[in-house]
Amino acid sequence: MAVQVESQGQVQEFVDVLGRRRWQVILPALFVLALGCVAAVIVPKKYRVQTRIELREARVQEDPQRKNPEEAPTAREIYNAEHHIIHRNRVQKLIRDELKWDDYARLSEADRDLYIDRVLKNIEVAVLQKARNEGSTFVDIYYADVDPQRAVEFLNRLARLWVTEVIDRDRNVLRKELDLAQDRLAEAQKYATLAGKQLADLLQQNDLDLVEPTAYGQVNRDKVDVRIGAAELERDGLVASVAGLQAQIEALEQQWANTEPTIPVVDTQEGTSNVAEVAALESAIKDLQAKQRAFKPAHTTWQLLDEEIKAVEKKLTALQQTATEAQVYTRFEPNPLRPQLRQQIDQIAAQAGGQKARLLVVEEQLAQARRERSERVEVLRRRDELKREKQVRDEEYALQQREYTRKKAALEAATEAYGNPFEFTSEAQAPRRPNYPNPWVIVGFAAIAGVAFGLASALLSEYSRNCYRGVGDVARVLVVPVLGVVSTIVTRTELRRRRMRRMTTAFSTVAILGGLAWFTWAWVYQREVLPTGLVQAIADLQLALK
Repeated sequence: MAVQVESQGQVQEFVDVLGRRRWQVILPALFVLALGCVAAVIVPKKYRVQTRIELREARVQEDPQRKNPEEAPTAREIYNAEHHIIHRNRVQKLIRDELKWDDYARLSEADRDLYIDRVLKNIEVAVLQKARNEGSTFVDIYYADVDPQRAVEFLNRLARLWVTEVIDRDRNVLRKELDLAQDRLAEAQKYATLAGKQLADLLQQNDLDLVEPTAYGQVNRDKVDVRIGAAELERDGLVASVAGLQAQIEALEQQWANTEPTIPVVDTQEGTSNVAEVAALESAIKDLQAKQRAFKPAHTTWQLLDEEIKAVEKKLTALQQTATEAQVYTRFEPNPLRPQLRQQIDQIAAQAGGQKARLLVVEEQLAQARRERSERVEVLRRRDELKREKQVRDEEYALQQREYTRKKAALEAATEAYGNPFEFTSEAQAPRRPNYPNPWVIVGFAAIAGVAFGLASALLSEYSRNCYRGVGDVARVLVVPVLGVVSTIVTRTELRRRRMRRMTTAFSTVAILGGLAWFTWAWVYQREVLPTGLVQAIADLQLALK
């Protein structure tokens, strides 16, 4: 009776494959692990040192044309610190001339370039960003080397060399700018003096005035212009005055013509008038009548008073008859106003004649001044040109003076003790242990890589063949049941060959792993037992890996 062979699961099949090919996994893992151990001891251990430099804010206002006039040149260049520090020429000069490293001196020119390239790769620079552009800026510089003391010395010297060169470069730039500003100041002063001398000579030779002060500032005026202005002003005044006098004369002539030659004179002959006596008599009559009213007509006193009244009235009548009236007579005399008007007219006419004569003189003077003005046009134009040129030269001289003062103050501030904005907040110190690479990391990575390589090799060998790998493969593809399995027939010759091959592999593996283990031990503890050529080759390899 046939028995159906059941196929295995994928996990079980995978385990069976690993079981059959366990040595194909273990041996590569051991070889890679051994090579990882060798690499862990061969790869040069580097000591990473660090120094920090603080750049304080410095307010040196030597260049207002820059984006930030109050920012020092060192602050503007700090963001290029990486390119300035990792500078090939500076590093080469430091190693060759100051530090004088022996391993560098023994190399050829081509190898020296490679050596410098390796050193540059081991330098790192980090500029720490400051919050809101306020406060100090910090620069961290790192360097890794197999020799911790040499790393410390190199980093400290490199950092100080960079700081010194930055400060010296900025000071040299300020000195050059100061010298240039001084030359420009001297040149501006020379041209300003020359322009002033030319203007003074022109004014002196042509008897010119430079300016005339007014309430609104300085206005260009010439003596001839002043004379013309004064003459025009006087001429206008004389014309107005003559016109006024002429109007007065015409008005007086009209008044004289309308004035009568003679004027009537009234003479009065006074008459006799007894007004006072008449008034006295009338008053006496009233008094007597007042007294008479106190008595009756039959009374003797009344009668006496009546007689007195009649006598006084008689005197009054006689006195009134003797009074005469005044007589009025009219006669004609020459009018005295006409000679006065004529005299006034003659005086005003004489005054107008004098002013007309003065007007003629002023007009002649004005014409003469205008002729002189037309002859001095070219001179005045030259004066104005020289004045403008002198003003421009003076402004340029003042500008160069301010520039020179600013540059001088900037250089003085940069050369003072507080002019160095750099400060080393932490010096480079040699660490007790190398920072990288970590040998345990290398060994662990080698172990993982070896196992991965072994697994990949075993699985690739197992599944890359186009054949049936077992009964399960046959059972899965056949529709008829599998009745049985015939085991592989191994002859004695094949068995001996298999054993021989396994012994050879085992011996080779032990020999190789033992040799790698001995080499690792010797390299760490007794390097002198190794061949000189091998040591030199490994040293060259380490030099390339630095």
